[in-house]
Amino acid sequence: MASAGAQTERRKVVADFASRFFDTTVHPDNVIEEWLERILPEAQMPDGPTLRQAILASPPTATWSDFAANPLSVWIEQTYGITTADDGRLIRPKPLTLQAGAAQLAELTGLEKEQCLERLRTMLLLGSQVPHGDSHGH
Repeated sequence: MASAGAQTERRKVVADFASRFFDTTVHPDNVIEEWLERILPEAQMPDGPTLRQAILASPPTATWSDFAANPLSVWIEQTYGITTADDGRLIRPKPLTLQAGAAQLAELTGLEKEQCLERLRTMLLLGSQVPHGDSHGH
C-alpha cells in the first residue's frame, strides 16, 4: 500500500486507509514509514558472468565474510530484500517467487533454471544459518 510514489503521497494513502479503517481522522504527518538498511556491504549489482561463476563454484562457507562477499548474496539481497527508490531511499522490492528469481538468474547467466533454483535455495538456507558479523547485531 505504501510502496509507490513520493513520501507525501505514500503517507496520504496510508492515512486515508487508516482513517477509514479506524473511523477517525489520521493525518499524513502522523504516519511513520519503515527505514531499511543493507545487511551486506553495499555493492554494485553483479553482472551475468559474475553470477554464472558464483553459481558454478562451490557455495560459500558458513562464515559471514564468505557469505557476504559472494556475488549471489548481493544479487539475492538486491532482488528479494532491498532496492533503492528514485529518491535514494532504501525500500522493499516487489515480491518475487523463487521460480521467477531462478528464471531471472537463468536469463542473466545462461544456465538452466533448475540449476539456478537449486543454488537460490542453497543460498537462502545458508543465509538463515550464517551468524551475521556486523556491528548492529543482525
